[in-house]
Amino acid sequence: MNDEGDEIPYCQRLNSSEALKRSRTRCENGGKEILFRDLIQTDLYARVFYNASAIEDNDKNFVCQCNQPGTFGKYCEYLLGGSYNYFGETLEAQFSKKASEDSWNTQRYGHILCYTTLPCLGRHLCLDWREICDGVQQCKFGTDEENWDLLEFNECEDDEFRCRNGMCIPEEFWLDGDYDCMDQSDELYRDDGEYCHSSHDAMACDEHICRPNTYSCGDGQCIFWHTRMPFNRLDPIEDDCVNKRNINYMCEVSRTRFLWTLPNGLCWPDANYDDKRYPVWSNTYSTNISWMVQCTYLIKCLLSNGFERKCPCNRKNCSQLIRSTCASLRFIFYPPPGVISHNLFFLYDALDPLQSITNLGVGLNGTLKCKGFLLETKPPLLLFPPLKVIFLQPNFNSILCDPQYIPEESANRVFDTFFQYHPSCWNGSFTFNGRSYAVHPNACLSAGTCISQYRILDGESDCYDESDEIRDFEKNFCTGNVGRHRFQCFSDENKCIPLYLLGTRTLECSNQYDEIWRNTGISLTEVRACHKSDHHDCARLKHYIRRSSQTNFTEDFDNINISKQLSTKNIPFRFYCDTFWDLDDHIDERPELCNNWICEKHQFQCQTGQCIDVDWVCDGEWDCADASDEEAISFNIDRLHHNAHVTDLPKRVENCQNLYRNTSFSMFCNSSFEFGCFRSNVENPLNIQSNRPCINLTQIGDEIQDCYNAYDEKNTFEANGGILGMWGFHYRCGSIVDSYQNICSEKDSNCSSILCSKLRDPSKSCFGPLDVFCLEENRCVKNARCNKTRECKHGDDEYWCASTVGQDKTFYRFEKERKYRSSLNFSFTRRYAPEDRTHSMKLFKERGILIQNELPIEYFYSCNRGAAIFMMNEMRCFCPPAYYGRWCEFFSDRITIITVVDRAKFSFMMLSNILKVRANLLHENETIDFHEFHIIPTIENAQRVKHRFYLRYSYSFEMLQKKKHRFFNRSDIVDRHPYSVHFDIFELLENATAKELGSWHYPIYFDYLPSFRLAVILKLPSLPLDTAADPCQHSRCNRNSNCKPVFNDNQTYYCSCKSGFYGKDCHFYEPRCETHCSVRSLCRPHGNNVKQPSINCICPMDHFGPGCHLQYNDCKSNPCLNSGICFPTYSYSGEVSYVCVCSERFYGKRCELRKASVFLQLNMTTNLKILATSIQLYDVNPKTLDLIIRYQQVEHGMVSVVSYLHSDTYSPYIGLLKMYDLDEQKYYVMYAMLESTVDIVSQPHFCQSVLSILPNSKSFDN
Repeated sequence: MNDEGDEIPYCQRLNSSEALKRSRTRCENGGKEILFRDLIQTDLYARVFYNASAIEDNDKNFVCQCNQPGTFGKYCEYLLGGSYNYFGETLEAQFSKKASEDSWNTQRYGHILCYTTLPCLGRHLCLDWREICDGVQQCKFGTDEENWDLLEFNECEDDEFRCRNGMCIPEEFWLDGDYDCMDQSDELYRDDGEYCHSSHDAMACDEHICRPNTYSCGDGQCIFWHTRMPFNRLDPIEDDCVNKRNINYMCEVSRTRFLWTLPNGLCWPDANYDDKRYPVWSNTYSTNISWMVQCTYLIKCLLSNGFERKCPCNRKNCSQLIRSTCASLRFIFYPPPGVISHNLFFLYDALDPLQSITNLGVGLNGTLKCKGFLLETKPPLLLFPPLKVIFLQPNFNSILCDPQYIPEESANRVFDTFFQYHPSCWNGSFTFNGRSYAVHPNACLSAGTCISQYRILDGESDCYDESDEIRDFEKNFCTGNVGRHRFQCFSDENKCIPLYLLGTRTLECSNQYDEIWRNTGISLTEVRACHKSDHHDCARLKHYIRRSSQTNFTEDFDNINISKQLSTKNIPFRFYCDTFWDLDDHIDERPELCNNWICEKHQFQCQTGQCIDVDWVCDGEWDCADASDEEAISFNIDRLHHNAHVTDLPKRVENCQNLYRNTSFSMFCNSSFEFGCFRSNVENPLNIQSNRPCINLTQIGDEIQDCYNAYDEKNTFEANGGILGMWGFHYRCGSIVDSYQNICSEKDSNCSSILCSKLRDPSKSCFGPLDVFCLEENRCVKNARCNKTRECKHGDDEYWCASTVGQDKTFYRFEKERKYRSSLNFSFTRRYAPEDRTHSMKLFKERGILIQNELPIEYFYSCNRGAAIFMMNEMRCFCPPAYYGRWCEFFSDRITIITVVDRAKFSFMMLSNILKVRANLLHENETIDFHEFHIIPTIENAQRVKHRFYLRYSYSFEMLQKKKHRFFNRSDIVDRHPYSVHFDIFELLENATAKELGSWHYPIYFDYLPSFRLAVILKLPSLPLDTAADPCQHSRCNRNSNCKPVFNDNQTYYCSCKSGFYGKDCHFYEPRCETHCSVRSLCRPHGNNVKQPSINCICPMDHFGPGCHLQYNDCKSNPCLNSGICFPTYSYSGEVSYVCVCSERFYGKRCELRKASVFLQLNMTTNLKILATSIQLYDVNPKTLDLIIRYQQVEHGMVSVVSYLHSDTYSPYIGLLKMYDLDEQKYYVMYAMLESTVDIVSQPHFCQSVLSILPNSKSFDN
């Protein structure tokens, strides 16, 4: 696949023990046999097959011309599902289908993704490749973290950016709008890959590394770590991984639905499942099933509410059966040890199993690498109640290294062992490029964790006790290259903030400069236009970040300019009076403005004049600032005329009144005109007898605090000066504003005991996160808080209850705003006619080929991240490079490449021909994988193209064994580097052999990792190669080779073997090259077998195939119309075989489309003395209704003719005329239409000033 530089091949990639059955005697699916010798003389490439490399160079063999749409392969044996002709179409369709289907299909038909190269003792759930060297020990003895420090403390070169995980990319890639770091730390925006289940974007998903304290779902998605712990009842329920990896092997503990764990660890979601591992309960005693297995089965029945068909009990009645059956065992292990971590287990008390669900026993057992020793527990350690850190951070098991939690008598500390972290965190060690480790040995106070100094005060907790973030460090550790690329707050706080934490509405700097542009008062959320489609603010942000390390400097023009540019903020017209703040002082939502606003007919209008979606009325959340959509809906009388059209409005009002009739403090308050709340400005708000807890409904949203903690002003007050948006459910403790989810924190008990009732319990029996201590009753009600059931006399258990959806816990109404704004659209006319697929669908049905809607649902899920293809009515999986296996269920070992050829030197080097770059992955100087891509200077001079592709390590049994042994041989990794990537560049000349220009050589130091990113800019020399600087002037290459320069290593050369020669000094010659490769190609033998080496051919222009005997150039048919220039793309898929560079008046794939045109003859007269005229043509943004200028023309005096060519299907939608005389400027509309060609005589219409049509000339300054 080739999309914006991504070249991702999909293949059947079976285990090394399996072989593809490639031998056939005939063509399948109606393919036509063509002898190879006949094929050489024809131009059939794109019509014959996709996989060119499958052709064998033998005149007696045949290939198959695939005539049936959607068929491909050497024998036309493969068939695309659905009505698609191209692989790219069916791939897109398969992943898009997953977006609309039931995510539990991943459990019905999918597989658990596994990394199996390295063994993992003590682990029940197989590893995700991202769990190797991530700083969290998953396997016994911490074997998954061997050599972890080499990447953690890696240092980059001076012209590179250091990703947060230690990998390096060119500095030019920093803040350029593209993700180049695997952890996305090089850009402002980070995502959690929530779209990956329905996207085939390999680089963005298959190579995505999650941020700290999250859990990788294995497919690019990341979720919060506490969601990985579904038996955790301390936090609200949140969405699982779409592929459910976070609950595999322990499905019964799911909080989202009842499930049953299959033998393979997947979760069965459908009722009446019969697990053959267990007999009917009445027959259990006559079987050999152990007591522990029986008791585990009962616990699973309890947790799943009797989900499995033979379960003898459910949530209501399992407890007694468990007590009678399992009392002698006392504790029952579930889930199985090793599902979460090798040394963590969970216990249910057989004497009170129901209570155990919310008060689960947690134990630690086994080994852990610590600083200077290996810890072994003796016996297993039980933690009651479980420490909250276990549920919040993945590196929770570091607690084993801490003596304050694990007494010496409870564990052995083995000092003389290979399995330990360095006592001083490798302080004094050196990186591969000879730089000192940047390490603070005591960055974490515990003995279990070492971290890079660049993680100190970076806003992310890497120590389990958060000591890297909550302590004051006197020294600044944000130094060197990292300091240039991190935000340091313009202060001496020693902060080292990564990009993605800027402008997030969460304060990292005490001076708020990470949220407000220094000395301007402008929010950084307004200066974040730095992404793939908009680079507007990238350079400005780079400069701001680089200057942030300076604590004192005089004001410069930067802040002045940014202030001027952003001081006048424009927002879309429809953003006014929509209940969301967009302008300073939220003037866009002020009642004096919105009072005269006219809502759209389908909207509900608040008493304030604001407009909301009808579905938000009486949904339990204030959207109107005065609650006139909720408790105060009966007071909304001024808007009766507009709201009369709302469907069932009287019924909605009645439902609202019933909903709020029995709310908190309804025994004191009359809900028809009063709102119940603890009172503000009283000595003791909890004394509700003396301080009646009621205010008038008209007091809501009046910007006066009448309720404690401004409960009545949550839509009008600001949180932290507006940085955190509306006040919502924040609370104040002194000068600190904190978020809703922290209200029950013990540290703020003096401030929060009014809102968190359990903190008022003198007996401390209320300790659960949802427990309530009822006001004036002196009793604790378990799990009663905000469960929508009134259980306390005064209803205080349902008081101050916030939404728990997404980020709403921190940012009030966040999800509602996001969904509303993303749904805005305005349809003018369909801009592009939809493709007519009716005929092709009918054709496919007539031929009996399955179309998408008729495909079995397992077709879309069985191949995991791969593509399902049919071969003789059987499904086959084509895997992207990151996966292999029958079902693409195993992670491969690979390198991902992101590279750009420095186009600035093209003209200097006089390179105008097409260039071929061959990237070779070498092991001991022998090529084990390669990838070729082409550079078209004419195109890349106009637009930089990042070439993204994979190079895969060999997964032969021999090479996998070598990798396993090397992983545990530190000295071999440090001292010897057998892998390297060479980028050989060739100039393709017409009717000539490819001319080798030179190469770039890069050693691979991190080959022990499952996946590594090599991101480089291939820079050509700044001087001609035939000058005195040429390193080949004094080469020692023999006559069998040619000297070529190594461009990234000054004064270095290599000896490139001439065609046919090979070996260390090019001493060997392979005679098969004389016939295997075509005449003008370069033959490159390679391999460990000196007598029978493998052969690769470097093809000249327009040639392809293993021997370069086949010639095809789609440009020979002159596909580019209207004087367009054709360039071949050399795409491996054959789907896009050429690209056209069009002349000025045309565009389209073949330059077949004439640019939309505007030709206007203006017919107007005026008595004004016109000094100047401005013509402006605009498109309209359908979401925001913003005018987007496409063309502007300024002339002295009057203009009579306007002529413009537009590179789009339609001309700009609106044409405006501005005329300037001595006193004023006047506006006219020349046209407003959506046509491909606007050719009219226009009599422009005069536009009146808004001030002239507002009642009483009323205006609102902005």
